[in-house]
Formats: sequence, C-alpha cells, structure tokens
Amino acid sequence: MAIVGMAGLGKTTLAKLIYHEYEIGRHFHEKIWICVSTPFKVNTILSGILEKLKPEKARIRGKATICENLQEHLKGKRYLLVLDDVWNDDPQKWDNLISCLSNVQDTKGSNIVVTTRSVSVASIVQTLPRHDLRKLSNEECWLILKDKAFPDGSSPLTNDEGRIARGIAKKCVGVPLVAKVLGNMMRSKKRDGWCSIQECNIWDLPEGGERILSVLKLSFDQLKSSSMKQCFAYCSMFSKDFKIQKDDLIQLWMAQGLLRPFTSKSNLEIEDIGDKYFRILSKNSFFQDVTKDDHDIITECKMHHLFHDLAKHISESMSKDFNQTRHMA
Repeated sequence: MAIVGMAGLGKTTLAKLIYHEYEIGRHFHEKIWICVSTPFKVNTILSGILEKLKPEKARIRGKATICENLQEHLKGKRYLLVLDDVWNDDPQKWDNLISCLSNVQDTKGSNIVVTTRSVSVASIVQTLPRHDLRKLSNEECWLILKDKAFPDGSSPLTNDEGRIARGIAKKCVGVPLVAKVLGNMMRSKKRDGWCSIQECNIWDLPEGGERILSVLKLSFDQLKSSSMKQCFAYCSMFSKDFKIQKDDLIQLWMAQGLLRPFTSKSNLEIEDIGDKYFRILSKNSFFQDVTKDDHDIITECKMHHLFHDLAKHISESMSKDFNQTRHMA
C-alpha cells in the first residue's frame, strides 16, 4: 500500500503510527523499517532489511546470499515492511526487489507500506488502493501553530494579534510541518515582529516543495548564532533517518571546533554550550522523534527528511563559499 502526499504533509508520521500500533505488533511476527530515499539501490535495501532482522549478518553484501538469508529467516512468518521516502519510478528495480521477497515461502498476510511524494511511484508499487493524504484545514493548521507559538501561560491575544496569527496559519496552506515551524518562529519573535513573517516574499512562490524549503530556510536564518548554523549544517553528514545520539553529536561538534560562547562574558563549559545549541535546535523542530531518559532529558533524535535536505543544501553552500574565499586569498 502506498501512502502518497506532498512534502511535509505527514506521510512518515502516519506510517510510524501504523508501525508502532499495539495491534500491529501483535499481528505481525516481524516489523522492518527502511528509509529508502535516493538512490534506489536494491542490494542496499535488501541488506538493510537483513541487518534489521539479523544484525550479526550486516556485512553480507551479495544479493543471492542476502536473499537466501531472508528466505531462511522470514519463512513461515507474517511481516510488515515499511519503505519510507521512495522516489524510484523504474518498474524493473522494483520488480528486482520484490522478486527476492516473493521467493520467501509461507508469508501469507505480510504487507509492504511505501511512503512517497509521487503518484507515478505509487502506481508502480501498489497492489492495494493507495492512501492519499489531504491537506489540513486552516483551522487545523491554526491549532498546530497555536500550540507551538503560545505555550501555556502566554498572555491572551488581542484582536489584532489574533487576526495576524490566524493570517499566518492560512499561509501554511494545509501543511503541518510548515505550521510547526512558523509557530516556533512566532514564539521566539516579539508579537510586533509577526508581520514580517506574514509579509515575507516566500509566499509568492508556488505551493509545494520549494516554498516549504524556503520556510525552513527562513527558520534557519532566524538562528542568532553563526556557530549554531554551522552545527546544524554539520548534521548533513548523517544519513536520513539516522538515530543521532545527543552526547555523541555534541562531542563531534566540539571536535570540529564549532561550539562558541553566546557572549564574550559567557562562563558556560563547552559541553554546556553544545547542550544549549541542541536544545534550541530541537525546540525549533530542527530535530524530531526525540527519545528521553527517566529524567526527561533527550538522549537521541532524528531529523525530518526536509530538514536533512536543508542541512545538506546549507553545508554545500558553506563549503562552496569557503572554497571561493580560499581561492581569492
């Protein structure tokens, strides 16, 4: 079954709700989640499936051997396989992937869920009716934006403030990720600065991926520290859907010399600066799917696919600017 929708609409979120549903866990013997993205490499996907099922066999690379191991492990089992963020529209590549899984004996009742932005991809993979995600209503966007922008304890909005805030919610054009990001921006701005969001020229762009990335870039530009911007861009080194360990990330930032005090008078330890960077980025939706320990402290997280795309774009831009500067010198 294909879940289809534009960027930022919640395809992966819906797939996760299915994947983690209690009754789903009871029904299937095995559950496997693979972030595909680009490029679509059959061996890599099959290897990833085997690694999730049998981590000790992660180094096996030959397709025939991988398929033999999958057939051995999945035989007689119902499994749920989620292939997230699929872009491949080459039927032959899809058939090559499915041929391996189809050879596993006695897996009746198994299901594959695919998330994709492309209707043509869905037409290639689907054998069940696809699920098209609709955009949210303006009111639904307003509820998301309000939750982010006005935490408990905020003073009531004046009529004028309410009008501006609801006007910004309409700018989300039904995309929940945009509502979250704009709500975070509004929370960090003074209320007389909301008009700058409402009047920004990015709303002149056509609806779709380019406009959404522009909104994310606007949120990135609002970060006050250039060092924090570099720390975010550094995260492009991780693969999509990678579980980032917070403490490891801070150590990597330190090793790269990216952490700087917020002011010259700051007496924070370097690790504390890294922790503060992380909390600010997380609070503003640059990180998601956070895991917390028993003390409510974040231990790991992931990046939304679109924020990963933004980090990669920013990193490449920074690298290009650096090379140009060095060449001029």
